[in-house]
Amino acid sequence: MNAIRRARQRAGLTQKRLAELVDRDQSEISRIESGKTALTVPLLLRMAKALGVRPGSLLDEARDRAA
Repeated sequence: MNAIRRARQRAGLTQKRLAELVDRDQSEISRIESGKTALTVPLLLRMAKALGVRPGSLLDEARDRAA
């Protein structure tokens, strides 16, 4: 499970609600969580704010896999 999905679930948000908070479609959130769509920096910042986490925490898992 990726860091964005974990943070979203910890925040008690559905993909649909997170999408509403960051002005995106639920399908885009799903594609980002599944790794099918790249996350842009502006969207990363909006998602982190909506989830109440630091932006880097949403990237930690990807960084760990690259190491």
